[in-house]
Amino acid sequence: RQNLRQLLPQMNRPSLFRRVSAHNLAKLSAMLREIFTMNPDQSHTLPTQYAALLNDISRQILQSRYRAARLVNRELLLLYFAVGKRLSEKIAAEKWGAKVLEQLSADLQKQLPGLKGFSHRNLKNMRQFADAYSAFPIGQLLTALIGNLNSQKITIGQTPSAQLEEVDLDTFLSLGFSHHILLLNRCQKPDERVFYMQKAVDNQW
Repeated sequence: RQNLRQLLPQMNRPSLFRRVSAHNLAKLSAMLREIFTMNPDQSHTLPTQYAALLNDISRQILQSRYRAARLVNRELLLLYFAVGKRLSEKIAAEKWGAKVLEQLSADLQKQLPGLKGFSHRNLKNMRQFADAYSAFPIGQLLTALIGNLNSQKITIGQTPSAQLEEVDLDTFLSLGFSHHILLLNRCQKPDERVFYMQKAVDNQW
């Protein structure tokens, strides 16, 4: 293309056009034929199964990301429930005041710099979360899961107890912590919360 730009100005000057060598004319002719006959996709010809391969790998990546996100969410919910339950029990037993959560949040930040999710407000939310479900079968099963994380004696959806009268465990653990807190604050009745839990998971709200 650089050679083409060099040769084209000469074509507008008849006195110079005669000086163009036969070699350059032949080269210019070949370049013009290449430009006007080139298939735009010629240099990117791919096997017929390439598109299917691309789509398949993309689908696998998205599915893997989704499974990883669900596993992370599950572990966070179990952690937040465990921390909230521990806080609730300890505060009740020691008759500590509300200030202890502020101090605990500050000390956790000192011990684990950059720690996220354990602000004073979120610690209160964890306690609220645990208090709301500890007395329900779902809370008992969460406690059992926390106690058996290493041995994996209880697996989601594998035991009859995983199907609970108020909510399926898999549904419960698929919902984000912020969604749970929102439902706790807006829905006073457990059956109402269960309804919106299922809807949120089904519709990926």
